[in-house]
Amino acid sequence: MNTSLLVAAFLTLFVAVGHSVVGERLILGPILRECELPPALGSRDFTRRTLRAGWHLMSVFALGMGIILLEQARPDAVHSIHTVRHVSMTLLLSGVVLAVMTRGRHFAAIFFLLAAVFAWMGSA
Repeated sequence: MNTSLLVAAFLTLFVAVGHSVVGERLILGPILRECELPPALGSRDFTRRTLRAGWHLMSVFALGMGIILLEQARPDAVHSIHTVRHVSMTLLLSGVVLAVMTRGRHFAAIFFLLAAVFAWMGSA
């Protein structure tokens, strides 16, 4: 088992689950309940559903990245250095964008950056 890829996978999976669960409870739920949202395509309900779908799609994509890394960590996996490095760079860019956009205040940025480093180390 490739330990570096395993660590990167679990960090990424942690972000995916945390984003959905914590985000829904602390950010998205209150926004959708308390804010007067503009109607999209004539409906505020459509706006709420679209925001919720977009929020959770990020979690789905992070989950997918984590599963790719988990699969690549297996000792019997057909290892693809390019696939792992592409995932690593995606995680790196995600961490950088998140850190810049939140001025370093969003703790998930560190998880993305650590996952990127571990994935890159595991690709060699």
